Amino acid sequence: MIVLDDAADEALTRPLLPDAEGSFVLVTSRRPLAGLEGVRRIRLGGLSGGESARLLGRILGAPRTDGQSEAITRLTELCGHLPLALRIVGNRLSSRPSWTPARLVGQLADEERRLSGLVAGDLAVRSALALSYGQLTDPHRLLLRRLALVPGHDTGVELAAVLTGEDPPTTEGSLDLLVDRGLLEETAPGRYALHDLVRLFARERLRDEEETAEAVRLGMADWLLRSASAAGRWFEAPGAPEPWPGEVAAFAPGSAEAAEEWLTAERANWAGALPVLFAADRHAEILHVSRTLYWFSDRRHQWPEWRTLFSYGARSAAALGDRTAEAHQLNCLAWAHSVGAYQYVQGEELARRALELATGTGALGEQAWAWAYISGACLSLKRPAEAAEAAERASRLFEETGDTAGRAVSQRVLGKALRESGRAEEALTLHRALLGTSTGDVPGLDAYVEALLRHEIANDLLALERWPEAVAAFRIVTAPRSHGDLDRFHAQALTGLATALRHCGEVTEARTHLVRARELFTAAGDTTAASNTATAIEELGGVG
Repeated sequence: MIVLDDAADEALTRPLLPDAEGSFVLVTSRRPLAGLEGVRRIRLGGLSGGESARLLGRILGAPRTDGQSEAITRLTELCGHLPLALRIVGNRLSSRPSWTPARLVGQLADEERRLSGLVAGDLAVRSALALSYGQLTDPHRLLLRRLALVPGHDTGVELAAVLTGEDPPTTEGSLDLLVDRGLLEETAPGRYALHDLVRLFARERLRDEEETAEAVRLGMADWLLRSASAAGRWFEAPGAPEPWPGEVAAFAPGSAEAAEEWLTAERANWAGALPVLFAADRHAEILHVSRTLYWFSDRRHQWPEWRTLFSYGARSAAALGDRTAEAHQLNCLAWAHSVGAYQYVQGEELARRALELATGTGALGEQAWAWAYISGACLSLKRPAEAAEAAERASRLFEETGDTAGRAVSQRVLGKALRESGRAEEALTLHRALLGTSTGDVPGLDAYVEALLRHEIANDLLALERWPEAVAAFRIVTAPRSHGDLDRFHAQALTGLATALRHCGEVTEARTHLVRARELFTAAGDTTAASNTATAIEELGGVG
């Protein structure tokens, strides 16, 4: 058997391949060596966390790793689970018996020093990467360097093309070559990511070899936000802002489906572009994209990017001196904290700040929404009397401004507050009166509010202990797919249905619904509700 390690190309390898049985050649290479025939290719993926920890454990031995599991895990993460980096870390610790894994973690935690720390004798991660980098053409080196500017973990072809100015087909070919050279990973079809250590190396090369990196970063951020604005325009309601100058020059999806797909895939990148444009005092553009994405945000409640977007929106509005716009952005931020992250204390604080600003400018619509978000936060914080008062204030203001959709939302919350105050009969009357009421001309909102109201009616019947009616009401509760947090909504409906079924003696079906509800709460990230549901399952005598 012949082992050819780190083969450079096909020409050097082909003469050493066996032409008869009885011989075996094992070739490792940074390239796929696609020109070789009659060979079996095995692409080596990255090590898992467990494999990385076991490798370090074998290098160091049990006495050095016992009781150090947390530090060992962190070391494997800092090495990006790269075998060479793990070998270097193991060798460094082996040659310094007095060092603990935790000490080396402290050295490598600083990104600016990490590559310098991954050296042991003549083994060095930077040297290995430099060898691969030196074998690239100038355009491919340029692309690799500039990929370090991408804010998120991965990128699509269009964004990568913006970094170099090449057309997308050419860029896609370059990305695939970097994948073949082991310098880039294809995380999904058309999505590419730098390994953490390669990103650090590319960042160093960018700093040392380019003087225009910040201009490229700003251009990338500008393109990302113009593209996000163009995509968000597919989901707007009447009254949305007009396109900003040059918006049509950005990536323009041809359908709502393509727009949602792009916004989802690039969300870490367009959110990461916000601080870049904010630092450049591009406040009008930030405020514009925040307004444009406002309607789309309701489709993906739990994205943490909304808190980033509306926070920068509020700061940009303040920088522009537009207090009404700042109130609107703070209301959006209150929604993102309350509805998206279940952070009700922060949601109430933000809504009250919005209320103060809107009161000062006389913006009745923003005052109404501030009271609506205050009422929702108070309700979730178990202050139903305050929630009812805030909801009534919001309803009056919405009626004054003619916002039927807002009034329906606030009236629904008012009914919930009445129910939780022990006035379930009044809540049922209110919710039934609201059902079927037009909510205005916002596409899809009628169906959304109807679904919410049917859910409230079922809960009202549950509170009144009208069990058979509650079962029937919960069975017809559905959530429209065009809006937000479906898992949690469905889980809440299943929990209510299970409660009603249990009181009707249908324990087996009730348990089945609770098990499914726990799964959905867990998927939605609502750990408190998942835990409460698990307790309810145990009370029924089942472990799920």
